Amino acid sequence: MTPAGDVLRAALPPQVDDPRTGGSHRPAPLADGPPLHVAGASSGSSLAPGGHLLPGEVPVLEQSGALPWRIGRCGSLRILLVTSRRRGRWIVPKGWLGDDPSPRAAAEREAYEEAGVIGTTSAAPFGEFRYLKSRADGSQMWCDVSLFGLKVRGTLLQWREKGQRRRKWCSLPEATELVQEPDLKRLLSELSAAEIIASMKMPAE
Repeated sequence: MTPAGDVLRAALPPQVDDPRTGGSHRPAPLADGPPLHVAGASSGSSLAPGGHLLPGEVPVLEQSGALPWRIGRCGSLRILLVTSRRRGRWIVPKGWLGDDPSPRAAAEREAYEEAGVIGTTSAAPFGEFRYLKSRADGSQMWCDVSLFGLKVRGTLLQWREKGQRRRKWCSLPEATELVQEPDLKRLLSELSAAEIIASMKMPAE
């Protein structure tokens, strides 16, 4: 299999504005999406059915995400969402794997940077969701996000992206209603409060 770094260098334009975009392609049989158009890529490049990468086509990139949660004063589960920087939509903290030692560590870092929370991630992700990422240069790409639960132990008053995002604690049903990414909404709708809490008791594989 072609190394992920070589795939990205071939498919993406040379002016990459985020040094953490080194992801690996995973040919998982996920839902198909519309053709993607990337600046600098050959015309007609698209994502093949099932997410498979063929020569000259746009890759699916890997990201890690966190679903921060805590038990509220009334004893109910509370979920933390943040807004996206460009459009202000409610999302979960997520981002590139970068130099993190594991996807779990990447999820913890993204929660710290984007939401200003510190916590412990679940041993395994709840599942994956796919979304279409739009870049400032007008290019687009699919991203597959492994979503880990993150039990919040501390909430910061000042954090790296405070001036760029808002955050909101809400119930699981409210969080499911607020997010707009269809696949993320689907994943949240399949989770229960008991499942999220129990995820912290599962041993790592």
